[in-house]
Amino acid sequence: RVLYLDYRLAPEFPLPAALEDAKAAYMWLVTDEKVDSNRVAIVGDSSGGGLALMLALALQKHDATASPAPVPGAVVTMSAWTDLTMQSTSFKKRQDKDPMTTEGMLTAFAVAATGTERDDHTKR
Repeated sequence: RVLYLDYRLAPEFPLPAALEDAKAAYMWLVTDEKVDSNRVAIVGDSSGGGLALMLALALQKHDATASPAPVPGAVVTMSAWTDLTMQSTSFKKRQDKDPMTTEGMLTAFAVAATGTERDDHTKR
């Protein structure tokens, strides 16, 4: 079985909107639908891969006043977008080798995703 999530997208809905939607859907699945979390795989590519990782981290940091959130059995990412700052050594060393993206394009995406100004998206 597959649950495909139609989550809110930036720039109309900057982060954390997509994360809130993903967490609500996951909690519905394991709480209301009683799906065993060990049988759940969260899968995403590109920015969806980043969202999958954000969800996994958010589940680990679940509200301390509530019972712990069950973690998924697997998280699978493909070309996950994880560095919205574009400051990592890996990004800087390899940016000229990527035939599909440019720093300017990724900066524009990061600004849209976070709802920040062009120079402020790295502070999130």
